[in-house]
Amino acid sequence: MHHTDSVLIAAPVEAVWAVLVDVTRWPEWTPTMTEVRLLDADALRPGARVRIVQPRLPTVTWTVDAVDAPWSFSWVVAAPGGRSRATHELADAGEGRTRVRLGVEQTGIAAVFGALTRSLTRRYVRLEAESLRSRCEGRTP
Repeated sequence: MHHTDSVLIAAPVEAVWAVLVDVTRWPEWTPTMTEVRLLDADALRPGARVRIVQPRLPTVTWTVDAVDAPWSFSWVVAAPGGRSRATHELADAGEGRTRVRLGVEQTGIAAVFGALTRSLTRRYVRLEAESLRSRCEGRTP
């Protein structure tokens, strides 16, 4: 199961990156997050764990598996028989704009859960992309 969405943001990569990696503040600008807490680090880095509470979904602790500042980061949740990986990618679109691509990939038993929550996951990924654009462009979501 794989879900992706992208938006074009009228802000430079560095500005979008600053908002994106400040994960504990995500609940301020996206209704898809109730709480985001870094558990054992003060910033995103490989190995850091991040506890995320979302409406209508179980609370999950993600582990950051890659950071390539200011271009991308990803985190994973692995359990016996399944895995979810969320990606957050930025690309310079020229003229002070940034292309953002968000994705969630689920395999194994996680894909079964993903099939059950497909429409919710699609809606959340889209809403997160749109909310990030609103935040970076100084608009209210």
